[in-house]
Amino acid sequence: MLNKKREGIDSNEARASLEHLRRLINTDGIALIAVDKQGTVREWNRGAQQIFKYGPEEIQGRSVMRLAAPSRRRVLRSLLNRVAHNHQLRPRDRILRVVGLRKDRSRVLIELHIQPLWERKRIYGFSIAATDISEIERRADELKRANEELARSREEVRSSYEQLKQSQQNVVRSEKLAFAARMAASVAHEIRNPLGIVTLSIQQLHKKLKGDPGKRALTEAIEESTERVNHLVSEFVNCTRPQKLRMRHRDIHKTLRRLMALTRSKARERRLTVVPHFKKGLPFVFIDQARIEQAFLNVILNAIEAMSRGGRLTITTDEDEEYVTVKFKDTGPGIAEENLFRVFDPFFTTKPVGTGL
Repeated sequence: MLNKKREGIDSNEARASLEHLRRLINTDGIALIAVDKQGTVREWNRGAQQIFKYGPEEIQGRSVMRLAAPSRRRVLRSLLNRVAHNHQLRPRDRILRVVGLRKDRSRVLIELHIQPLWERKRIYGFSIAATDISEIERRADELKRANEELARSREEVRSSYEQLKQSQQNVVRSEKLAFAARMAASVAHEIRNPLGIVTLSIQQLHKKLKGDPGKRALTEAIEESTERVNHLVSEFVNCTRPQKLRMRHRDIHKTLRRLMALTRSKARERRLTVVPHFKKGLPFVFIDQARIEQAFLNVILNAIEAMSRGGRLTITTDEDEEYVTVKFKDTGPGIAEENLFRVFDPFFTTKPVGTGL
């Protein structure tokens, strides 16, 4: 008696479930498909017809697998078989995203929501709700591209800002150089004439003091000081006046070796090591010999003065397809971060004695 009652309840539940499914089958806007355990289509609503372009008479009785792209059929078949035999549908298997095939063989991206149909505690089929998400994916792709474009625009704005900032710094530096030029011209005019008179007078006085070594030492000191002042004035003028370059093809290694020899005694005094790493077969470079020597000499002397005893200066040469490079690397403390942007400013120096030119 109890068993018959239970069977009656199960049959009522099955009929109610089937009736509910049939009402849903007639819903527009979403594809609702009922299949049996073997995956054969039994019910097909208007929404499914809109997405896949099959009429009910064309698809009912056929395998649901024909609605999936060949690359995804195995996944769908495996899922339905596993659930039909094990009576278990994992949460992650309830929603499946596949590429669908329409009647005309065109493809559509769909999302399947799979639900087993039960009767007497056994699965007799599945209800599948299919949603066309092609438009959603298209919008998502558009949004992704828009975000990428926004990121590129943001990077371009940042780069433009950095360029503008650099341009402003260049303008400020140019104004400083222009001011230096005006000041140098004024200094040269005001100092050189009386300085020339002082120099000539000291030279004459020095000659007359041949028999007095003590006084000659004083005149020598005065003469050296006037030469130093004259050199300083020349540096002011040279740093602002356009210089005519004497460009020639030269051996850069020969230039570097000459400078190493010139500064060897100064390096030894501080117990420093100068190590050359010169690339063999380096071509001649087109340079102004005097200017490049002065630039390299300044770098080497700065490195020697910056390092403590036992330091090491490494000079490396190399080349690429377009340039020959010379690198100077020392073991000194380096330039303080707050001074990096000022290293090319005229008259800026951190040395107790120096012109910054």
